[in-house]
Amino acid sequence: MKQSLKITAQNLCSQIPSDVVENVRWRKELYTRLATNEADKQDFMALCAAYYPLAFKSLFWTYNPKAGTGMRHIPFILRPQQELAVNRLQECITSGKDACIDKSRDEGATWLLLGTFFCFTMFVPDCQFLVGSRKEEYVDKMGDHKTLFAKIEYLWNKLPLFAQFPKEKTHMHFKNMLNNSAIDGEATNENFGAGDRRTAVGLDEFGRVEHSTAQSIKDSIADVTDCVIYNSTHFYGRNHPYANVRYSEGIEIIELPWFKNPTKNYGLYKSPDLNKITILDSEYWIQRYPETFYDLKSGETFIYSDIEWDIVGSGNKPYPFIADGTDELRSPWFDKEEKRRSHKDIEQNIKMNPVGGGDAFFDPNILRRCVNESRKPDITGDIKFTLREDRISEVSFQRESGKRRLVWWGKFEDERPPQGHNYIVGSDISLGTGASNSVACIFDCNLGMKVGRWTCPNTGPDPFAEVCVALCKWIGGNTNPFLIWDGTGGPGAMFDKRIQQLGYSNVYQTTDERQPFRDRKSKRGYVFTPDAKEILFVRYRQALEQQFKSETERYGYINPDEQSIREAEGYVWYDTKRGFGPARLLSDEMSGAKAAHGDICTADALCNIARQDQPKAAAKELDVIKPYSPAWRQMQWELSKSNEDNSRWLN
Repeated sequence: MKQSLKITAQNLCSQIPSDVVENVRWRKELYTRLATNEADKQDFMALCAAYYPLAFKSLFWTYNPKAGTGMRHIPFILRPQQELAVNRLQECITSGKDACIDKSRDEGATWLLLGTFFCFTMFVPDCQFLVGSRKEEYVDKMGDHKTLFAKIEYLWNKLPLFAQFPKEKTHMHFKNMLNNSAIDGEATNENFGAGDRRTAVGLDEFGRVEHSTAQSIKDSIADVTDCVIYNSTHFYGRNHPYANVRYSEGIEIIELPWFKNPTKNYGLYKSPDLNKITILDSEYWIQRYPETFYDLKSGETFIYSDIEWDIVGSGNKPYPFIADGTDELRSPWFDKEEKRRSHKDIEQNIKMNPVGGGDAFFDPNILRRCVNESRKPDITGDIKFTLREDRISEVSFQRESGKRRLVWWGKFEDERPPQGHNYIVGSDISLGTGASNSVACIFDCNLGMKVGRWTCPNTGPDPFAEVCVALCKWIGGNTNPFLIWDGTGGPGAMFDKRIQQLGYSNVYQTTDERQPFRDRKSKRGYVFTPDAKEILFVRYRQALEQQFKSETERYGYINPDEQSIREAEGYVWYDTKRGFGPARLLSDEMSGAKAAHGDICTADALCNIARQDQPKAAAKELDVIKPYSPAWRQMQWELSKSNEDNSRWLN
């Protein structure tokens, strides 16, 4: 190391070799210099204190018992995504902000979390940290390398002598005797951290903590610290408190996915459609099949069956690309792991998918694609109207007004949706007590897309009916919007009665959706018998899938609403007698309800099934009918019949 230490920590960090042998050689030269030059040592340690990734890459070691002989103890060389994670953890702890580490298995997240706490303990006086895992034996157990405190002690033991500090180590306790900073541990039980105050708290593998215990910790931990760091893979699914934290607003999300790991993402590719492959790492495939891929560029798509013959013709064994059209990221490493692991293991521990796939009602891959294509609403605001003697009038939309309960994807024309289209309003009704949401979703039949959503947890059946009629009047369109709602039970009956009082008639009447002729019954609204519920959601599931298939995309349901898709992720099959539904009641911080029951997902499913009753708005017919066209022949036949009838009066 010839250059001066008077440079920024980030610049110095970027110059550290990432090869293990070169890194050891670099460290040896650095340690020799610092051991004999106190001024350089102080400058270097100050740089490490300012930018913790530098401490990892120059002072820390890590241990991996799965590695081969001679490679189990190696310098802690951060990958780019890991360096970003450490930097963001340092910032969150310093600023007092909660963070969530969402990771694939075996990405070193626990080491990064503990190493960051260790850096604070080294460099910052009077810090007090608390770490937890689901069992005490995973927190600290003598002789067990997998425990949290075994990793903390390992970091200290492997420090160069010039960086070591006097420590105090007892059961589930580690303290820097020079600056009074400490790390303590507890098992994550319902009383975790009770009455304590900490600089930051680290909850390791929080997604594996039993649901009620995890919820209790989540509800009380804010009193302990301003910075909670949740670290886990997904184990119990979408409705576990960890997943709820992961998808809430206002928390720093630190991702460590497998496809950011250079030891796993070589040869990265995906399949955007059946029998099609898009190469994202062209260099790997050019080296493997130079005759076939010599001019391949990253991001290029080809027909797999065509290229397979080219590879065979060149005398090579073709690679078995997975051309299934799911558009998910893959690599040779991923393909190998998929063969040796269960589907649920792949979904939860590698793809970071909380749905898990095994008992999910909706296809996790389809939901992932929906999430990737979702976006924030373009317009937010609320509906204003006047109610006089059971009549809705003076309806208008107020941008950025009130509680912003109405969100919209798309553009308005004179502060209304495009009037040349047809619309559906699907409504799920709550009692308005704050326990769940009243939701009205708005679907544009011409676009095949959900375009709006009105949501409120404090609006009961009667006032919600008034809002829905006001929405229909404001939306307008080529024909009046078609209104469909959950007509089950008391809330549905109350809603229906108020709709009738308000005089809105373009509504869904109960029918047997299994029958081709769909004879109408007198009851209004969609009644949730077990069979009717399954029909409703199976068709919605099919519509979400069809939007990604070119031959069926016209039947697809385009849903840009991430919150709705996240609700769909929580739908699972129960046992055979109870059907399916949300796995648990989950906190819904985005919309205000204390617990979401799949309200938005239900309203979307209602919109989808009502498409048979509200088709696209037809384009306006031309004034001149083309001769000999079907319309012209129909007109000629009607004229001839009219002349025959009139001839009786001419004789």
